[in-house]
Amino acid sequence: MPQTHNKIIGNETVENAKELLNEALELYALEKYKDALKNLSAAHKIFLAYKDIAKVSVCLSLTGLMKYLSKEESYYKSLLLIEDSKFLAESTGNKSVIAVNKFAFGQIYYCEKKYNEALFYLAAAAADTDEYPLIKIKA
Repeated sequence: MPQTHNKIIGNETVENAKELLNEALELYALEKYKDALKNLSAAHKIFLAYKDIAKVSVCLSLTGLMKYLSKEESYYKSLLLIEDSKFLAESTGNKSVIAVNKFAFGQIYYCEKKYNEALFYLAAAAADTDEYPLIKIKA
């Protein structure tokens, strides 16, 4: 079972942030969106401190998705957060980071029954991500 942020906080290294991010993805797969949000928030702060823009973008994209899925934010507010992370993702030029962003858009569009948009984003995400196998499978 993945740990929540409370068990890891205080060890602010990039490795711990990567672990938090991976656990957030596991929690997402288990549909524990609020717990995933806690891990993403903690990981985001660490990646921000280390100026790892690629991972900050991943955290923001997934945060937008988790906020939508947990009903913490509305459709529009969630999309705005993911749109903000899109700029960061594109600035990295990293295909996997951009794919995570597209995945977040695609999942929200799918939930909103906007299937054409969902298919466009999810197909692109599945084709481009190598770093995040869970994202590839879900897409």
